[in-house]
Amino acid sequence: MPDSFTIPAGASSTTITIQAWDDTDVEGTETAILTIQPSPNYNMGTPSSVSITILDNDTTPAVPMVTVTASDASASESAGDTGTFTVSRTSSSTSALTVNYTLAGIALNGTDYNLLPNSITIPAGASSAAVNVTPIDDMLVEGPETVILTLSADAAYAVGSPVSASLTIADNDSVPTLPTVTVMATDANASRVGPDQGVFTITRTGSTKSDLTVNYVLGGVAVNGLDYNALGTSVTIPEGSTSAALTIMPIPTNTLVNSETVVLTLSANAAYTVGSSNAATVTIAPNTLPISSIKATGNGITIAWSSLSGKIYRVAYMNSVSDASWTDLSGDISATSTTTSWTDRTASKSIQRYYAVYVTN
Repeated sequence: MPDSFTIPAGASSTTITIQAWDDTDVEGTETAILTIQPSPNYNMGTPSSVSITILDNDTTPAVPMVTVTASDASASESAGDTGTFTVSRTSSSTSALTVNYTLAGIALNGTDYNLLPNSITIPAGASSAAVNVTPIDDMLVEGPETVILTLSADAAYAVGSPVSASLTIADNDSVPTLPTVTVMATDANASRVGPDQGVFTITRTGSTKSDLTVNYVLGGVAVNGLDYNALGTSVTIPEGSTSAALTIMPIPTNTLVNSETVVLTLSANAAYTVGSSNAATVTIAPNTLPISSIKATGNGITIAWSSLSGKIYRVAYMNSVSDASWTDLSGDISATSTTTSWTDRTASKSIQRYYAVYVTN
């Protein structure tokens, strides 16, 4: 618009037209003021200025209102069972709308369910969008866990009610049932003659998917590592097996010994429950063997027994059953056949004698 106007010759006035521009800005009502400036060509009268009003034909668009609901409030670690939040908007859907949110609850984003961003975009033409919660199937016993989605404020929309929603992830893991362990002497008779081993069998119930180590203590008259091969304090039942055997192998001795017991007692542990059959006994027989014949021969007594070639035997005696122990009578007797004999040349020194034959190897 120019800054001067001309009143034509013969005219007493002129018209100045103000043409408003139709823009898209929301400006409200505006004024235009025209003021006559001094000049030597005329005298200024009153009024020397005038104003007009320009009305705005644009209005502030209404922002959409957004809300959230748990359209599927139940999810599970079981395969394919997801939960869903639905974020909705009101009013125009002609353009896409990005809605921000935060996630909370017991379940952790990226740990208990697939990682989610902090916003969802409602596409152009749509009034809502889904936030899918896909649980991660772990092996932890956690129980049900919650996921809470809360809408965040933004200039692009107004937050309505409900502003938050919650869904629950069900756990598909449970506290495993502990196996029950028991023990029995599946071969309760061992012997130093031979030697002949005894066997404890430790058995479990329940799952066999992994190894199970069972602890025990050994007692009885027999001494671990002295009267039988040394054993530890635990045995492992292998994966896929319901039991494991523990062998008692007697150690030969060069002295006559009576029968001795080995008692195995299961120990408690957090990995299993000890059943009612929690102890068992293996008996190690004495290292004596039957005498096949005793007879007087001249001035002596000859003792005979069944033997194994290569084995070493000794003869011991007691003069009375009330004697505290047996006394060695012979030295080492090496067997060379299936029958061995030895003659006691000192028998005449005693009114009576009791004999025992034992093996030392």
